[in-house]
Amino acid sequence: MRVLKFAKHETLRKLHRYMYRNRPLKGADATPDHSDSGQIAFNVDELRQDLHQMLETQLPHATATAVEETLSELGYRDPWSLPAQATLDMVAARKNLISGVPDEIFADIQRAISDGLKAGDSVDQLARRIGAAFNAILTDRAELIAQTETAAAYGFASNAAAEQAGVEYKQWIHAGLPKEPRPDHLDIDGLIVPMDEPYPVGDPPLMYPHDPDGSAEDVINCGCISIPATQEDYDNQ
Repeated sequence: MRVLKFAKHETLRKLHRYMYRNRPLKGADATPDHSDSGQIAFNVDELRQDLHQMLETQLPHATATAVEETLSELGYRDPWSLPAQATLDMVAARKNLISGVPDEIFADIQRAISDGLKAGDSVDQLARRIGAAFNAILTDRAELIAQTETAAAYGFASNAAAEQAGVEYKQWIHAGLPKEPRPDHLDIDGLIVPMDEPYPVGDPPLMYPHDPDGSAEDVINCGCISIPATQEDYDNQ
């Protein structure tokens, strides 16, 4: 959300500079986008770089926390941390998954700017239009990305820590999110399976919630978690 707010402020600064140099065109425009809209919107490559740097900085913290908390709950006393290469590979995979997000956001903002320029908006009207477009993105998309990426990093590291500790079974827990839960995720709430087997959910099946190999339909905005289970838990289910 912080990174997107930077893009919002950059766009508004460029808007004011543009409006001082140019008079906005009024009336209908034959092209789908006003030709100057790209001059005002933020730099999409810089946003992509900022988002990637954010993942590089924040996701290792999430993995370290997951390892520490998982091993502590299991009573595993030997010091262990996720191999550095595994963390780098995970971050690279997450960066690849969000690589198209900056282009999608740029298109939304450019469309809002183009509509305002073609309508002959004043600088204040355009600023409000741009602000509303960014606010919608911050409300709907930024929080979703943050939650999904953090949960993916945590689930990845927690699963690796449980394997390191010799855990033989895992249990799927449905956490009540999102507001409209996926029926198949809800159906396996409480199910216990061996650590080396996937849960019977998803296409392809998930080794744990937010499995990086899972489809977007199964991992985005998923609130489920996987916790260690014992042989007794498995036998009694």
